[in-house]
Amino acid sequence: MLVKSKEDQYQRTMLSIGLRIAFIVLLTGWMVGCSRTGQTGSIPLIADIAVTSNHLIVVNGDSFVWNQVKITIDDKYSYEAYVLPRGKSSLPLTEFVDEKANRFKPHFLKIRKVKIHVPDARDGIEGHYRW
Repeated sequence: MLVKSKEDQYQRTMLSIGLRIAFIVLLTGWMVGCSRTGQTGSIPLIADIAVTSNHLIVVNGDSFVWNQVKITIDDKYSYEAYVLPRGKSSLPLTEFVDEKANRFKPHFLKIRKVKIHVPDARDGIEGHYRW
């Protein structure tokens, strides 16, 4: 009986160690996976992007409105809004302009990436989203 009890104790110990390792791996993966921005001092915005032939559809999935939001297409064309409410917003692609005030041409250019920046998303912390 003593041998079986040592085997049971060994199996319980190994199971406990395995569960702890699995928990640490899952927790680390969750923390890394939930960080969309990779930037310190910022929070990830809950957003989604869709593109039609003439509009950029932005979905604000956060529980708060975005103030002073700046949306940038391909690191070149920007759109700034005083406020972007919760839910869907349809932004005309021709309203996005570059530094020289050239408008985005939706029929000639393809959107490769979109960035959303909110300087004060929550409690003075910046918010970011990348698509």
